[in-house]
Amino acid sequence: MLSHGFVVDEKGQKMSKSLGNVIDPEEIISKFGADVLRLWVVSSDFTKEVKVSIAILEKVQENYQKIRNTLRFILGNLTNLSPEIKGEKDLEKNLNLVDYYILHQLEKLVKESENNYLKYNFTPIYSSLLNFCINDLSSFYLDISKDSLYCDPISSPRRKQIITTFYYLLKGLLKVISPILPYLAEEVYQSIPFQFGFAGQESVYLANFSFTIDFPNDFEKKLEIINHFFFPLRQDIFQALEKARQEKIIAANNQAKLTISLKKKQPLDYSELNLTELLGVAELKFQEKTEDKMQEEFLCFIYVEKTEKERCLRCRS
Repeated sequence: MLSHGFVVDEKGQKMSKSLGNVIDPEEIISKFGADVLRLWVVSSDFTKEVKVSIAILEKVQENYQKIRNTLRFILGNLTNLSPEIKGEKDLEKNLNLVDYYILHQLEKLVKESENNYLKYNFTPIYSSLLNFCINDLSSFYLDISKDSLYCDPISSPRRKQIITTFYYLLKGLLKVISPILPYLAEEVYQSIPFQFGFAGQESVYLANFSFTIDFPNDFEKKLEIINHFFFPLRQDIFQALEKARQEKIIAANNQAKLTISLKKKQPLDYSELNLTELLGVAELKFQEKTEDKMQEEFLCFIYVEKTEKERCLRCRS
């Protein structure tokens, strides 16, 4: 049995007609939609008094839109599948390290969400889902994938890896959101442009979302390269790039030529990482010697200058 606290206004006051602070659920649905109302419920700690107001609902609506836009981007890029992909078995088997990383994050989200649903513990599902869409996807994986998606041939190996990753991302995200955002889940499912795997059923609620991903045997070791080398280095480099933009050395990150000297010899083999692509810069090189012109960061010393390479006419920024 579940019980919940009173629904109160944003000041914590009991709702009453005399105070004029009553919010009609039908008006909320009319203005924001039923999914936003449901998302507000799962974002609230129902074991205590639950606050609601138009301002609170508007914030929830913003977060709903972020989730929706993430799914829209993934779905939109699945419309142009390579002609040889006619079933799940035709998807790319060998993925890039960052592809495996994001699928590992997705797998954690799915498993944690399943456990929390069983415990009626909805708030962590909401916060984890939102964090995954904003930080793991929009600010990282989707962003670094755009050049390949927009510029590479449909049958190029890298694009096929990304499309395979998008397939599993869509599958996992639909599994997570379908209990709390039924209208969005059904809308996305009915818009899927292929009819294999988890797709092709009459409804999202009839689909098979059994979720397993085959990771390489040495993936746990390779995961350390991402967590303990790439992300700390990325933070250092982004700080240096921000300073370079402020000083008008570059106008955008893709104009940057980076020279990097690590403070300590790196025990992890990062050679399979395409750092130029992952960081969105024009050029990048490592050297052992530290120079006076370099800016000191936490993990390394960095020198940022403007590349002499000409900009592609199809450049996005």
